[in-house]
Amino acid sequence: VPEHTSQQLHDDTTSGPTRVKENVKQYRDTVVLETINVTSLETNYDAARRRKADILCMQEHKVKVSDLQGMSKHFAETGFMLQCEPCDERAVRPNAGVGIAYRENITGVRIDPGDPRLRRAAELGRLAKDEVDMGWGENLRIYNLYGWSGRTKQTKTATESIVEAILEVQESERPIPTIILGDFSE
Repeated sequence: VPEHTSQQLHDDTTSGPTRVKENVKQYRDTVVLETINVTSLETNYDAARRRKADILCMQEHKVKVSDLQGMSKHFAETGFMLQCEPCDERAVRPNAGVGIAYRENITGVRIDPGDPRLRRAAELGRLAKDEVDMGWGENLRIYNLYGWSGRTKQTKTATESIVEAILEVQESERPIPTIILGDFSE
């Protein structure tokens, strides 16, 4: 999935998943998943809600805990169920935060990451773990990651350690289709 700039997110709500969805209309069991760095969900939430994906994974939403309920209500008004991990509010300006929005016909559940390293990443707004009912007796496990930026050895190592922990946890979980996606910020 190509990365989008904030301006492209506003201007280009018909590329990507829409084109894909038009090409797969003949398959009624198709689910389109999109991942996008929204930079700020408060600023870009109209554009995010207009995306054509069935499942929208977002990074860098920057929504404060006190505003999550209101944001979820806005998404519900357009047929999306929104689940967000809190952003990191320790800095002067909130940063990070990952979330997922499902169309009403999709059922998804936020899953406890289990591993203490992954729980810590979730607390910092860097990771969410969800399972989506894909029908056909199958679930899809989604790890939504927002890596550290800064292009330093320390930030790269921090992001890589989350991926390594995910892979370790995967070995002990029941085997289902799994995707690790997001903004890895290298």
